[in-house]
Amino acid sequence: MEPGRPHRRPGRRRPAPAARPAPAAGRLRSRGEVLTITGDDVVHEGEPMIYEIREYTTVPGRMPALVKRFNEVTRAQFAKHDMECVFLSLTTVGDNTNNELVYVMKFDSLADMDAKWSAFLSDPDWIEARAASEADGPIVAKLHRRVLNPEPFAG
Repeated sequence: MEPGRPHRRPGRRRPAPAARPAPAAGRLRSRGEVLTITGDDVVHEGEPMIYEIREYTTVPGRMPALVKRFNEVTRAQFAKHDMECVFLSLTTVGDNTNNELVYVMKFDSLADMDAKWSAFLSDPDWIEARAASEADGPIVAKLHRRVLNPEPFAG
């Protein structure tokens, strides 16, 4: 065995990578990337997914109402509007440990994010459920959001 070269057993070769079959048209998702399928059966990498972090600071004492709304209404509304929540949690260590809910949404692009949030926020079912959940007063005191782009680290 030569120094610096991996050892391979005699007579065993790695098979050549198979070509990825692709449908005639459409989109596939793979590890945070959008893969666009064109008529030439070639997979082209598109822009990477983006992630939105949303941090809700509740009015003191209103965290149970926010958790209830997420479990009973918000998550179902996300599904209705094809919105993917990839992480949802309460803060347990650090600032705002008693009144902060943090979640991360995944979108195909900024345009996708804008369109889905617009549809979500204008949905009559959401408007009604939000109003009902706030009958005893406001729940969210402050919303902080960031949109993240992992593209510089793809590869």
